Amino acid sequence: MKQRISAEDLAELTPEQQERLREWWRPEVGDYIVHDTQGIGCLFGDVDIMDKTHMLPRLSIGQCIELLKSRWTDRVNISESLGKYRVQTINAVVQNHAYIKERVYVADELIDALFATVKEVL
Repeated sequence: MKQRISAEDLAELTPEQQERLREWWRPEVGDYIVHDTQGIGCLFGDVDIMDKTHMLPRLSIGQCIELLKSRWTDRVNISESLGKYRVQTINAVVQNHAYIKERVYVADELIDALFATVKEVL
Protein backbone atom coordinates (compact mmCIF):
# COMPACT_ATOMS: atom_id res chain seq x y z
CA MET A 1 0.00 0.00 0.00
CA LYS A 2 1.30 3.42 -0.97
CA GLN A 3 1.73 5.65 2.07
CA ARG A 4 2.39 9.05 0.44
CA ILE A 5 1.57 11.06 -2.64
CA SER A 6 4.31 11.29 -5.25
CA ALA A 7 6.14 14.24 -6.78
CA GLU A 8 4.11 13.57 -9.93
CA ASP A 9 0.89 13.94 -7.91
CA LEU A 10 2.05 17.34 -6.64
CA ALA A 11 2.82 18.42 -10.21
CA GLU A 12 -0.91 18.06 -10.99
CA LEU A 13 -1.75 20.95 -8.65
CA THR A 14 -2.23 24.43 -10.04
CA PRO A 15 -0.02 27.20 -8.60
CA GLU A 16 -3.02 28.39 -6.56
CA GLN A 17 -3.60 24.92 -5.12
CA GLN A 18 0.11 24.62 -4.31
CA GLU A 19 -0.01 27.91 -2.42
CA ARG A 20 -3.09 26.86 -0.40
CA LEU A 21 -1.32 23.59 0.45
CA ARG A 22 1.75 25.50 1.67
CA GLU A 23 -0.48 27.74 3.81
CA TRP A 24 -2.05 24.69 5.52
CA TRP A 25 1.19 22.71 5.94
CA ARG A 26 3.18 23.00 9.15
CA PRO A 27 6.59 21.37 8.47
CA GLU A 28 7.75 18.74 10.91
CA VAL A 29 10.99 16.81 11.17
CA GLY A 30 10.66 13.68 9.05
CA ASP A 31 8.16 15.12 6.55
CA TYR A 32 8.80 14.01 2.99
CA ILE A 33 9.03 16.95 0.62
CA VAL A 34 9.55 18.00 -2.95
CA HIS A 35 11.87 20.99 -3.30
CA ASP A 36 11.72 22.64 -6.69
CA THR A 37 15.50 23.01 -6.91
CA GLN A 38 16.69 19.91 -5.08
CA GLY A 39 14.09 17.26 -5.88
CA ILE A 40 12.64 14.80 -3.40
CA GLY A 41 13.93 14.78 0.16
CA CYS A 42 13.12 14.53 3.83
CA LEU A 43 13.06 17.40 6.31
CA PHE A 44 15.62 17.44 9.09
CA GLY A 45 17.18 20.03 11.35
CA ASP A 46 15.45 23.19 12.58
CA VAL A 47 12.13 23.22 10.72
CA ASP A 48 11.09 26.44 12.49
CA ILE A 49 13.44 28.50 10.33
CA MET A 50 12.68 26.76 7.03
CA ASP A 51 11.41 28.75 4.07
CA LYS A 52 8.48 26.81 2.56
CA THR A 53 8.42 28.97 -0.56
CA HIS A 54 9.96 26.30 -2.78
CA MET A 55 8.80 23.18 -0.93
CA LEU A 56 5.68 21.05 -1.04
CA PRO A 57 4.86 18.16 1.29
CA ARG A 58 4.47 14.65 -0.03
CA LEU A 59 1.36 14.15 2.05
CA SER A 60 0.84 10.92 3.96
CA ILE A 61 -2.52 9.20 4.37
CA GLY A 62 -2.84 10.77 7.83
CA GLN A 63 -1.94 14.26 6.59
CA CYS A 64 -4.57 14.04 3.84
CA ILE A 65 -7.22 13.10 6.39
CA GLU A 66 -6.09 15.90 8.74
CA LEU A 67 -6.24 18.44 5.91
CA LEU A 68 -9.72 17.36 4.88
CA LYS A 69 -11.10 17.32 8.42
CA SER A 70 -9.49 20.53 9.62
CA ARG A 71 -10.27 22.83 6.76
CA TRP A 72 -12.88 21.81 4.27
CA THR A 73 -15.23 19.03 5.31
CA ASP A 74 -17.59 18.13 8.11
CA ARG A 75 -17.22 14.39 7.66
CA VAL A 76 -14.74 12.02 5.99
CA ASN A 77 -15.82 8.42 5.45
CA ILE A 78 -13.33 5.82 4.19
CA SER A 79 -14.23 2.30 3.15
CA GLU A 80 -12.65 -0.58 1.26
CA SER A 81 -14.37 -3.23 -0.79
CA LEU A 82 -13.05 -5.68 -3.35
CA GLY A 83 -9.64 -4.04 -3.44
CA LYS A 84 -10.99 -0.52 -4.07
CA TYR A 85 -10.88 2.36 -1.61
CA ARG A 86 -13.75 4.82 -1.39
CA VAL A 87 -13.40 8.26 0.17
CA GLN A 88 -16.55 10.26 0.81
CA THR A 89 -16.55 13.80 2.15
CA ILE A 90 -19.63 15.68 3.23
CA ASN A 91 -20.02 19.41 3.82
CA ALA A 92 -23.20 20.51 5.54
CA VAL A 93 -24.08 24.14 6.18
CA VAL A 94 -27.36 25.18 7.70
CA GLN A 95 -28.25 28.86 7.41
CA ASN A 96 -31.97 29.36 6.80
CA HIS A 97 -31.79 26.25 4.63
CA ALA A 98 -29.77 23.09 4.40
CA TYR A 99 -26.78 22.90 2.08
CA ILE A 100 -25.09 19.57 1.63
CA LYS A 101 -22.24 18.86 -0.75
CA GLU A 102 -20.91 15.35 -1.11
CA ARG A 103 -17.78 14.18 -2.92
CA VAL A 104 -16.92 10.54 -3.57
CA TYR A 105 -13.66 9.22 -5.03
CA VAL A 106 -12.70 5.61 -5.66
CA ALA A 107 -9.19 4.30 -6.39
CA ASP A 108 -7.01 1.20 -6.10
CA GLU A 109 -4.83 2.94 -3.50
CA LEU A 110 -6.20 4.78 -0.45
CA ILE A 111 -3.72 7.64 -0.87
CA ASP A 112 -4.87 8.17 -4.47
CA ALA A 113 -8.54 8.44 -3.46
CA LEU A 114 -7.63 10.81 -0.61
CA PHE A 115 -5.46 13.01 -2.83
CA ALA A 116 -8.21 13.24 -5.47
CA THR A 117 -10.42 14.62 -2.71
CA VAL A 118 -7.68 16.98 -1.49
CA LYS A 119 -7.20 18.36 -5.02
CA GLU A 120 -10.92 19.05 -5.25
CA VAL A 121 -11.04 21.05 -2.02
CA LEU A 122 -7.76 22.94 -2.54
